[in-house]
Amino acid sequence: MKIENYEEVIEKILPHLPEYLEEQEIDPTKLFCCINPAHDDKNPSAGVVPGEDVFHCFSCGASGNIFHAAHYLENKPLVGVGFITENLAYLAEKFGLELKQKPLTEEEIYELDTYRAYQNACDYLTMGNKPDLFDQAIRERDWSEDICKEYGVGSIGSYRDFREHMKDLGFTARFQDDVDLGRKEIFGPDRLVFTIKDPGGRAVGFASRNLEYKEDRSNGAKYINQKHTGVKCNIYRKSTRLYGLDCLLKKRKKGKQSVYIFEGYSDVITAAQHGVKNTVGLGGTAFSLDQLFLLKQYNLYDIILCLDGDEAGQNRIESILDTTLAGHKDLRVHIIMIPNGKDPDEFIREEGVEEFKKLRKWTAFEWRLSRFAEDEDEEVICKNMIPLIVNETSYIAQEKMCEVLAKATGISIKAIQSELERLQNIRAAEKARERQNITDKMVNLIQRDPSQIEFVLQDALNDLYNLANKYDEDNFSEQSCLSLVRSRREYEETKDGSFSGFVLGQDLKRLENALAGDWKKDVWFCLGGNPNAGKTSFLCKMAYEIARHKKENDALVIYHSIDDTAEQLIPKFVSIAEGSRDLTLNQVMDPNYYLRTGHGDELLEKRDMGYNIFESLIDDGRIILRDANNGNSLSYADAQIRHFRNKYPNRNIVYILDNFHKLHDFGGGGDERVRFKKVSNMMKNLATKHHIAVITTIEYRKTQGGRKATNDDISETKQIEYDANIIAHLHNEVHEKGDDASKFHTALVDGAPVRMPIIELSIGKNKVSGFKSKLWFEFYPDYSDFKNIDESIILAKEAEAEENTGTKYERPGERNSLFG
Repeated sequence: MKIENYEEVIEKILPHLPEYLEEQEIDPTKLFCCINPAHDDKNPSAGVVPGEDVFHCFSCGASGNIFHAAHYLENKPLVGVGFITENLAYLAEKFGLELKQKPLTEEEIYELDTYRAYQNACDYLTMGNKPDLFDQAIRERDWSEDICKEYGVGSIGSYRDFREHMKDLGFTARFQDDVDLGRKEIFGPDRLVFTIKDPGGRAVGFASRNLEYKEDRSNGAKYINQKHTGVKCNIYRKSTRLYGLDCLLKKRKKGKQSVYIFEGYSDVITAAQHGVKNTVGLGGTAFSLDQLFLLKQYNLYDIILCLDGDEAGQNRIESILDTTLAGHKDLRVHIIMIPNGKDPDEFIREEGVEEFKKLRKWTAFEWRLSRFAEDEDEEVICKNMIPLIVNETSYIAQEKMCEVLAKATGISIKAIQSELERLQNIRAAEKARERQNITDKMVNLIQRDPSQIEFVLQDALNDLYNLANKYDEDNFSEQSCLSLVRSRREYEETKDGSFSGFVLGQDLKRLENALAGDWKKDVWFCLGGNPNAGKTSFLCKMAYEIARHKKENDALVIYHSIDDTAEQLIPKFVSIAEGSRDLTLNQVMDPNYYLRTGHGDELLEKRDMGYNIFESLIDDGRIILRDANNGNSLSYADAQIRHFRNKYPNRNIVYILDNFHKLHDFGGGGDERVRFKKVSNMMKNLATKHHIAVITTIEYRKTQGGRKATNDDISETKQIEYDANIIAHLHNEVHEKGDDASKFHTALVDGAPVRMPIIELSIGKNKVSGFKSKLWFEFYPDYSDFKNIDESIILAKEAEAEENTGTKYERPGERNSLFG
């Protein structure tokens, strides 16, 4: 579905948040319990932000608009086609808004037909006439018709009737075959068919069990899984699906919730029939990284592996621990061993669900320990298990593991800890020796050819990073790389041609439009301006907007200031986050002074709101502040980026530096032009090597007579002009000309009108979108905030100044004008 009035409808839906919450029996006029399913909020700590169409939880930091609320409360999708068809369209209809659809392409029509065909097939399987074999099968398993409908379990009375029914709905025999709906081994009266759905509940695939299968005779495979839905439109993608996840999300409880991972479809159905619905099924596939990331996407970090109790099932658990789950220390993993080689389906039906709930949940370490034979030598056990303790980075977890191992083997905990320390010392010595080898190699190469120092240093940094990975179990595995490739491929194939740059919010909308290209990766953005032009405040505003638009940008901003301390920056971010332009920096820094001068509790409420919003962004890993006290070199920046890239491998990372010309790299009294040429090369390399966006402020040589700076005025080196992808210049006419300035606006500060600057942003280089012209923003220095200003207002001010003073202003050419 393509929407012609997409942005218009979005803007009209957003203000309906209070009305929507009321429909969900939530009072938007006061604090309410957080609607984030991952937050078990006993004391109301969330509310609608005054004057904005968003809610915010001051406890867990969750925030969002009406679309996020629909996602949390009704499981409506936030991404992909589902966002439009199930979230946007749903809310538009609810509030009487018309969606104007653009004509669909043949590919889009085919995709919609595929989804429709699969849903119709699911409806036929679950609601049509069933054969006696099906009725007998669900009676034997004690499955109700309701649970079968909920989980998409069904069958067909006749393959021919099924085909004709699909034809009557408009799906030709050729189309059915092309999308894999024509297979008799899946759709037959002797088959128990399971519907695989996406997290939003759309049918995307089928699997079947042969109800006439016998172990002692050859009459086909017991289970048949669909592989794909055709080359033209593959909506299945088996390695990304988990059976029953859609039902789990609909029934999930508030707070952190564990999820049982079963092997088979029947395990999920039987558990659900007995009230255990926090389950998903692998359906006979390996547990992939895509499936793991899918669980993480829905805040499911507490995993209970409960595969079949036979040796094959236990071997699969071992493989999952060694591959898919290796290095994911944000997970809480337990394992259930089903007695007597049974699967969960058999055990629950025969022993009862209460006995199932009583089964011991082993930690991964305990489970590995239990795999040794009872008569295994204690020293052999310790020799194999202590290295696992060495790899654990938490000292608390190490101590618990030592206690478990001591209890299991009878060897004293002191002896185990001594052996642990010995292995750690060996490991540390090996690491130190390899580190020294890297250092010696670096020094030797620099002495032989000093001109290659920057490349030698970069190689040494790479070697040190690889060394750290070698001795850290959290290093990337080939499975992670494969998942990354698959995710990228799927992302490329599902892109809808929509906006690909960073969303910068309404206040910076014109800059967002001017950079309407993909600048989330491999881009260096330079921002220049004379002193008091507002560079730092503009950077803070950009950083905040990029960080707060989580859904659109999914970014982490590392804000590294060499000019100001982090303490000096915090009030700027707090005032910007509060958003009313009624909380000054001074009020943030010294609230008690203003309370004594007549300001009421409203000031504290605004200040608290600003701090809470800013703290929630930090807590959620959306923005990080660093200053010169932490580091003032590119090697420090590189280390920070590497650290957060490892922590958030799928997020866009934006490194912001204020300012470039105060970096200390390659210092030592030599030619500054040569030094900054090297630094420029390395800054560009930082962006491309890590596939991130880099934004830095830059300094100018002195400009004469109040002349506006251009790319030619960048201090020290022309190399920046070559290396940067975007170069923009800020000009503050009020600061330059004082009372003679023609471009200014008036705002109230503490009740009094104050003359404030209009900032001109001139884009001198733009390899992202090609736009090279001027934008203007109202600047509020007391709040470190900015707001778009229409070009027509500027033209009017310039015309008035020309008439009064005879001053002539440059006009942007028609080719470069973005908003005219």
